[in-house]
Amino acid sequence: MREIKQGPSMFFVGDSYEQAQAWVDYSVAGHILTITHTIVKNGLQGQGVGQRLVEHVIAYCRENELKISLLCPYAMAYFDKHPENRDLLEGRNR
Repeated sequence: MREIKQGPSMFFVGDSYEQAQAWVDYSVAGHILTITHTIVKNGLQGQGVGQRLVEHVIAYCRENELKISLLCPYAMAYFDKHPENRDLLEGRNR
């Protein structure tokens, strides 16, 4: 599987963020990281790349003591399927 890299307000898979094949966009305000979009282009769909990107954001937030807010439907679905990570969601009790 390809390496996940960090670009401006995004984590991505590809040679550069300008030519990313898959990415998750986010914004940070204070201690809250908001996942806005998760995009996986056709050539990588069905390979778990979107899941790996969201999991990378989760690890990043744990390392940097950030909470997560969700605007992205894919990320929302991920957290529905993985309740063990819901402690990171802004406004949720641990």
